[in-house]
Amino acid sequence: MQKAKGQILVNGKNYQVGAQEQLLVIFYPDVPTPNTTYPAEVKADGSYETIGMDGRGIPPGKYRVGVTSPLGGGSVTIPAELGSPASPIVREIIHGKDSLEPIDIMKPAG
Repeated sequence: MQKAKGQILVNGKNYQVGAQEQLLVIFYPDVPTPNTTYPAEVKADGSYETIGMDGRGIPPGKYRVGVTSPLGGGSVTIPAELGSPASPIVREIIHGKDSLEPIDIMKPAG
């Protein structure tokens, strides 16, 4: 298992989560596994950490990464395709590496 920290950006700047907003990053295994997703709540400064269900992290491997704001309330509209298991965002959790490349929701493939 591996914990990893990441950052959500908007056009290169830290995403600022609204006071009434809940922003989630959801890791979907690249090899689909029934009922297996790993959500991470994004903090006010746009940072998040993959801690998994038991606090030890998530399994190393490639993941499609969804970004969603289920309650809305944010200052930026997140493109709908980013909230699905078919998101264009791909990140790899590597054993021994505790940081991830930032995710810019305005440039998800970059």
